[in-house]
Amino acid sequence: MLRLDYKRTFYTSLGVMGIFIVFQVLETYMSVFLSDLFVKRYGGIPSDHTHLVGIILGAGNFFTLVCAPLISYLSDKTKSRLGKRMPYIILGTILTAILLPLLPFLYMANNILWFVLVLQVVVVITDTYRVPMVALMPDITPKPLRNKASGFVDLMGYIGIIFVGIMAIIFPAKLGTDGLLSYNPATIWVPFVVTAVLMVAFLIVMVLKIKENKLASEVKNDMLVGEKLAEIDTNVTDEIKLSKFDKRNLTLILLAIFFWNLSFAAVQNYGAVFGLEVLDVDTGWWGIVTISLTVFGMLSMLPAGNLANKIGRKATIILGLILIFVPFLAACFIKTPWLFYIAFAFAGAGWAIINVVSYPMVVEFATEKNLAKFTAQYYFFKTLAYCLAPILASIFITRRGYEILFIYAAVVTLLAIICFMFYKKPTKKSKDDNLTQIQDNENISYTNKQ
Repeated sequence: MLRLDYKRTFYTSLGVMGIFIVFQVLETYMSVFLSDLFVKRYGGIPSDHTHLVGIILGAGNFFTLVCAPLISYLSDKTKSRLGKRMPYIILGTILTAILLPLLPFLYMANNILWFVLVLQVVVVITDTYRVPMVALMPDITPKPLRNKASGFVDLMGYIGIIFVGIMAIIFPAKLGTDGLLSYNPATIWVPFVVTAVLMVAFLIVMVLKIKENKLASEVKNDMLVGEKLAEIDTNVTDEIKLSKFDKRNLTLILLAIFFWNLSFAAVQNYGAVFGLEVLDVDTGWWGIVTISLTVFGMLSMLPAGNLANKIGRKATIILGLILIFVPFLAACFIKTPWLFYIAFAFAGAGWAIINVVSYPMVVEFATEKNLAKFTAQYYFFKTLAYCLAPILASIFITRRGYEILFIYAAVVTLLAIICFMFYKKPTKKSKDDNLTQIQDNENISYTNKQ
C-alpha cells in the first residue's frame, strides 16, 4: 500500500514554515510601524491613518495576482539540474532573506518611501515563490496521501506562527503615552534578522536533502498509482483534459475557497476592533482569541488528513465549514467576552480542516506538468478574497456598525457551504475500474519504494 514518507515531507515543509514565519512577522509589526511613521510625519493618532495603512498592506496582494500565475507557468515549464521548483525557491528565499532585515532599519530611519517600497517587494516575492514552494509537496506525493501531507505541512507552518508570537513577546513594540510607538532600538530588528537566518538555514537543508529530479524518478510508480486513485471523474493526462464533470467540481471548490477566505479574512482584520467597539475589551482579548484559534487549529491538522481519508473530502470540508459557521453565527448574539475563546476554538479546528483538505482537492485535477498552475489558481482565489474582504466588510461596518461583522462572516461562510453541497464525488464504480486497470493492465506495485 501507499505510505507517506514523513521524513521527506518534513524537508519539503521547512520552506513553507519559513514563509509562514515571514508573513507572521509582517502581520505582527508592519501595521504598527506604518501607523507610527505616518503619525510622526503627518501628526494625529494611529487610527487617523488606518485606511492608508490598509491600502499599503493590501497593495502587494494585487501585484501577486499577476506575478504568481506567471511564476507558476514558468515553474511548470522549467527543466534544470535542480528541478523545476527549487530554482525559484532558492532565488525567492535569498531575495526575501536579504530584503526583510532592511525593514526595521528603514523604519528607525523614518524613511517612509523606501520602507513602503521594500515592504511591497518583500510581499510580492514571498507571495510569488510560495507557489512553487507549496507545489513541491504534491510533486513528490501521490494524490491519496496528500491529505496527510498537507496536514503535516500546515502543522509546521503553525509552529512557525507560534515562534513569531514568542519573539513578539520578547521584542515588543507598543504605543507610548505620547501616542507614538515605544520600542527598544537595540532589539527591534532581531525578529527580522532571526527570520532571515532561519530561512537560509531551511533552504540549505532543502537543497541538501531534496534532490528534486531524483525523487521524481523514484516515486514515479507510486505517483501513477495515486493518479488512478484520484477523486476525479476522468484520469487526466497531458492528452486527456478535464471532463465537464471535473471542471464543474473544480469551479465549485475554487468558489468555496474564495467565500470562506472572504469571511475569515474580514474577521481577522476587524476582530480586534469588534472587541473594542462592541464588547468594551482591550486588544489583549483578541490576542487570547487568536491563541485559542491557533492551538485548536494545530490539534486538528493531522487528524483532518486522516478524517478526509475515512469519510471523504467533501464531508470533511462541510464539517469544517459548519465548525466555522456555527461559532460565527453564535458570535452575533454572544456578549460575554470569554465565550468567544470557546467559540473560536471550534472555528480554529474548522479553519485547519478546510485548509488542510482543500489544497489537495484542487491539485487533484493537475498532472505533474501543470501542478503549479493549479496551485496558483488556489492562491489566486485565496489572495483575491484577502484583497477584497477588508473593503467589502468595511462597507457593511460603516453603515451598520461593528455588530454586523459576524453576521456578514456567517452569511459568506454559508455561501461556501452551499458551493460544497453541489460538489459531486466521482462514482465508486469508476474508482473500482481504475484499480482493475492498474492491477490487470499496468502491473504496478502498491508498495512505496522509499
